[in-house]
Amino acid sequence: LLLLLVLGLQEAAERRRNRNRCFFNRTQEFCMCYNLSEETAGSIIQCLAATVVEFWGGDLEKYTDFPIQDLDDSTIETLGSLIVQKIVIGNVLVPEVLLARVLRFFSYTHVRELAFDSCIFQGTGDWSDMDGQSLPILSLSFHNVTCAPLTGHEPAFSSLGRWLGTLQELAVTGSRVTSLPCAIGRLLRALHSLSLAHNSLGDGSLAPAFCQGAFPQLQQLSLQHNNLSSYHGVCEGVGLLPQL
Repeated sequence: LLLLLVLGLQEAAERRRNRNRCFFNRTQEFCMCYNLSEETAGSIIQCLAATVVEFWGGDLEKYTDFPIQDLDDSTIETLGSLIVQKIVIGNVLVPEVLLARVLRFFSYTHVRELAFDSCIFQGTGDWSDMDGQSLPILSLSFHNVTCAPLTGHEPAFSSLGRWLGTLQELAVTGSRVTSLPCAIGRLLRALHSLSLAHNSLGDGSLAPAFCQGAFPQLQQLSLQHNNLSSYHGVCEGVGLLPQL
């Protein structure tokens, strides 16, 4: 009985450790990290040979005030040598101020896809450091995320304008979106694929979103599972998209 108890405790401890570390699948070049903390962040070194890295869980709030300095040459060289192509961040609370400070470092990487799944975006970030900054990310997706209404965030979008102008694919799904500011579409000049499925868009919210000059290169648009009721209204709402 004592032996079984000891084995049970060891197994429970192992499960706790496994919930706070990274696992690398060499065959698929895929790395999955769970609930990373300062104590277990060392296991992320396993992900250096991965093309896809996923981070699930963890507490980013504690790093909100962490000083983030400019990178030295050796760190920039290391980031440039990584082969990671896609990063997924899931089930975390994301302070926008922290995201705004670290996003610019993606310019030193080869990351082409960035996805947020089941995240809550909190607060307001200072995006001025991204003004004129380009990023290699061409595909951006948000699924089941919670954030402040997009309307009123035009200054932030303006600072991200150079990057957003090169973005090719965008998905905002299952996130209770009721409207999309016209200003966003005018910045997304190269976007050719947009998914707004499983949201709360109505017929009347389409024309303001797809205004004159918005999404000039858009070819694919997904609107299924919204609050749409009229084919005629939808066709009128997207009538200004020249490439659709």
